[in-house]
Amino acid sequence: MRIFIVEEQLVQITKEVIDAHQYPFDIHLVTEPAAILRDIGELPNIYFLTADSADVAWQIRELDVH
Repeated sequence: MRIFIVEEQLVQITKEVIDAHQYPFDIHLVTEPAAILRDIGELPNIYFLTADSADVAWQIRELDVH
């Protein structure tokens, strides 16, 4: 499972949680929310988006219902 993060500030916090619990997740920092749509690949994933990413969130939801 991959974690897509748009907010760079969340990367370190998320990495600390993953490392502390030894979760098998890969973190992908995304510079623009729409880039997630090109890189979703295997499902399901976890997405941390900015508040102004609502349109992209709906598009992601169509591809990844989980």
